[in-house]
Amino acid sequence: MILPIQTLSPADLNAVRSILADGLENADGFNKVYIALASFVGVLLGMVIQMIIAFMQTRTQRKIASDQVVMLQRQLKIQRRANLRVAQDNVAAKRQVWIDELRKDAANYLATWQEISWEWEAIIEAAAKENTGKNSQIGKEAEKAHSANTVMDELPGFRERVSALSYKAHELQLRMRLRLNPTEDKHIELVDLLSQVEKSVGLFNREKSTLPTLQIQDRVRDSLENVVVKLQVILKEEWERVKQGEMPKKHDGRGR
Repeated sequence: MILPIQTLSPADLNAVRSILADGLENADGFNKVYIALASFVGVLLGMVIQMIIAFMQTRTQRKIASDQVVMLQRQLKIQRRANLRVAQDNVAAKRQVWIDELRKDAANYLATWQEISWEWEAIIEAAAKENTGKNSQIGKEAEKAHSANTVMDELPGFRERVSALSYKAHELQLRMRLRLNPTEDKHIELVDLLSQVEKSVGLFNREKSTLPTLQIQDRVRDSLENVVVKLQVILKEEWERVKQGEMPKKHDGRGR
């Protein structure tokens, strides 16, 4: 059986052409919308990515800055500790010099006054022996001549030696007092004890005292010992400060 062939009428062809044209127009519009939407999404996505990148960079920069601040603070702290250690070492070195010089001057000072006391004791004992000889029965005229050749001859040398020793002792006392702090009790007490040494030795002067030389020497030894004991306390405290690395207190400009 043979089917008849149908043909499209001009109206149908026009309808088909209209449908095809509308489809093409709709597809083109859809493509334009799709392209515009895709472009917008692309721009939006790009902005989002840029914001994310900027945020990450900002956070990274902040972290780097924070780390740098922390590192700088650590370096400053280390530097402060180093500076403090250097300052403490310098102070300790100066304090050690102070200790050594005070000990040295004090030893010379005490030894000098001890020597002065021995000079006085020797001249007084020599004079006492002459006076005893004058009252003996061994020829008064000969004893007088002997006296003239002993004590009188020794007096100039005695005075010269005592004068030189006294000058040395006075200089040493000034050196010590300039190292001491006039506001610290122990230092004030030490200065008083130094004066007591001089007063004890001064008892040998027959114009000031008639005490026996042995009794005076006992007083001199006691006064010397008192100075030694007080110095040991002061020097021990200073040595403890050296070991502990203590910073100095601001006294009166001496830098101790």
